Amino acid sequence: MTKINENYLSLVVDHTCWWKAKKFRKESANFLKKKKKDGWRLRKSILIKKKLTTIDTKTYKAYFFYK
Repeated sequence: MTKINENYLSLVVDHTCWWKAKKFRKESANFLKKKKKDGWRLRKSILIKKKLTTIDTKTYKAYFFYK
């Protein structure tokens, strides 16, 4: 029987300002590449909904990995 390692991570994937969106997408992509290089595989990704009361303009996404 093999043991499956699981991991959860949330990253910023978008912003309302174009240059910040580009910066956040690049950082997230580099981090995901590093995870893939370490042997983690993506199980699924879910967009995290914003609350109406927050002022934060970032968009977050949850990533689920397994090894």
